Amino acid sequence: MFWIACIFMGLIFIYRPLGDTSMDASVYVERIEAGYANTDNSLSDVIESAYSTGSTTPDIYERILVYLVSRFTGNGHIFFAIGAMIFGFFYSRNLWYIFDRLPAKVGFYIGISIIFFMYINPMHTVGGIRMNTALHVFAYGAMPFILEKDKSKTIWCLLAPLFHFSFIAATAMFLVYLLLPKRDTIILPLFILYIITFFINSLNLESVNMFLKQYTTQEILESKIDGYANTNAAISRMEHFKEYNAFIQFMRSYSKYLVFFIMLSCSYCWLKVRTKATTRLFAFSLLFFSFANIASSIPSGSRFINIGLMFLTPLYIFNMVIIKTNLYNKLKYCALLWIPSIVLAIRIDFGSFGITALVTNFLTTPFFETDVPLIVFVKQLLYV
Repeated sequence: MFWIACIFMGLIFIYRPLGDTSMDASVYVERIEAGYANTDNSLSDVIESAYSTGSTTPDIYERILVYLVSRFTGNGHIFFAIGAMIFGFFYSRNLWYIFDRLPAKVGFYIGISIIFFMYINPMHTVGGIRMNTALHVFAYGAMPFILEKDKSKTIWCLLAPLFHFSFIAATAMFLVYLLLPKRDTIILPLFILYIITFFINSLNLESVNMFLKQYTTQEILESKIDGYANTNAAISRMEHFKEYNAFIQFMRSYSKYLVFFIMLSCSYCWLKVRTKATTRLFAFSLLFFSFANIASSIPSGSRFINIGLMFLTPLYIFNMVIIKTNLYNKLKYCALLWIPSIVLAIRIDFGSFGITALVTNFLTTPFFETDVPLIVFVKQLLYV
C-alpha cells in the first residue's frame, strides 16, 4: 500500500509551483513534451548522446525514462507517477528493511527517529528524479550487505551512478569500506578521521579541480568537475542561498552539527554495548561522513550528508533498541535533535503538493489539476 501511495504522490506532484519553470522538475517535463512532439530519436541515440562530446549528463537513467515515457505521452504528471513508481519501490524497501528489524512496539523517542528516517529523502524529492532515486538505489544495495553481509543486492550500489553521476563517489566509499578490516579496532582510526574532517570548513576549489582532472580523461566528467569544483559556482550558490529565509539558512549549518552530536551518541553507545552488525554500520557511517565533511565544502557537496544519514539514523535507532534502560535514559533526548529537520521536511511537503493530495484519488486526479501548493492556502489562513 505504501508503494501505491508513492505512485499517487508522484501523480499529483506539483512540478511548476505557481507557474515557476526554474525547477529541475520543470526541465524534465519540458524534455518529455519535446520528446513527445519529436519521435525521430531511437533509444540507442539517447544512450549514445549521454556519452557524446558536449554532453553534460553522464548518467542515463533520466534520459531513458524521459525517452520511454515520451513515446506515449507528454504529460508531466504521468512522467512523475512512473518516476515515483521506481523511486517508491526502492524507498519503501529501504524503510521496511529497517522496520522489519525493530520490535513491534517502540517508544516515543525511537518513534521520532523513525519519522526522521522516513523524511531523509521522502516523496517530495521525486522532482530531483536523478539524485534522489540514486540515493535509495544505493542504500537498497548497501544496507543489507553492511548489516547482514547479504551480497544479493550489492549490484545496485554499482548501478547507482547510472541514476546520478555523483554516486561514483558514494560507490567508491562503499568499495573502500569493503577493503577495511571488519574488527572493532578499525573504529578508533575512523572516528579520528571523522573528527579531523569535521573541522575542515573550506577547500581550495581550484586545487580540487586540478586534482580531480588528473584522474579522468573523459571530457564529460571534466565538464562536471568544472561545474562543481569552481570558485565562481561556489560564489553564485552562496548568493542564491541568501535568498532563502532565516530558518532554511540555519538548517544548512544545523545538519552538520546534528550529525556530529548523533555520531557522538552512537560512539558512546558503541563503547557500552555493541553487536557485529552495529559495529559494521558504525564503521561505514564514520567512513562515509569523513568523506561527506570534505565534500560539503564543494558546491552541492552537502547532498552527501543525506546519503550518510540513511545509514547513521538506523544505527542510532538500533542502538536505542539494544541498550539498557539507564543508558537509554541518558541518550534518548538526542532524538529531539531530529525535530527541526522534520519540521522543515513537512514544510517542503506543503510546497510540493496541492489540494489534490487531500481531495482526490487515482480515478479523480485527472479531473483536478493545480499548480498552487498547500502552503499558499496555509499562509492565507494565517494572514486572514
